[in-house]
Amino acid sequence: MSTTIDFFPSEYSMDDSSSAMNANNFGYVGNNNQNINNNNINFSGNISYGNSTGFEEEPPLWEELGFDPNFIKTKAIQLLTPRKQIEERVLRDDDLGGPFLFCILLGFALVLQGGKLHFGYIFGYSVMGSLLVYFLVNLLSEQSIGFSHTMSILGYCLFPMIILALSSFPFPPSQIVGFVIAMVIVLFCTYSASSAFVRVMGTNDQKFLLAYPVALIYASFALIVVF
Repeated sequence: MSTTIDFFPSEYSMDDSSSAMNANNFGYVGNNNQNINNNNINFSGNISYGNSTGFEEEPPLWEELGFDPNFIKTKAIQLLTPRKQIEERVLRDDDLGGPFLFCILLGFALVLQGGKLHFGYIFGYSVMGSLLVYFLVNLLSEQSIGFSHTMSILGYCLFPMIILALSSFPFPPSQIVGFVIAMVIVLFCTYSASSAFVRVMGTNDQKFLLAYPVALIYASFALIVVF
């Protein structure tokens, strides 16, 4: 017994105009309209978008974050050598990138010193001390100074505290040598910061009056490092 299967041709067809219309609706174009911009698509695997350049011409990450390493180095050197002439642009600048970096480095130095996590104390003392000096300078001087400017000067003069934290490895603060180093660094930071504030104020009459609260601020940082 044999079975036969008959195949009948399909009677369905698609109209040419309807096919073209559906193709156009879905974004399909004919062979005459298939143009590829070779400037935008590179078949070697690289795709460029318009006139954008590569990563080689992108600015460094620290510049996008507001950090200028060259300026931070220049301002730190000039503020920590108060006997030399300080440029006016450096003295009047209120950059906070350097102080933030120095606070972070001091915190990591304390971590290496003995696992002390004192980041909160460092930033807290920085803000509270800057507020104190900010009000005091504006009371003593006729020239007003901004809070960010005050924090910038105190923060840049904080750099020797990092040296104190690192020097505690060969010279522990419990020894007389470590204690003497801590006292010298506190006096040096106080002298550098008070000299910068006096130059901003334009007078030397209140230098010692201003140096007392500044010394208390840096003594607080020294106590964090020592204990």
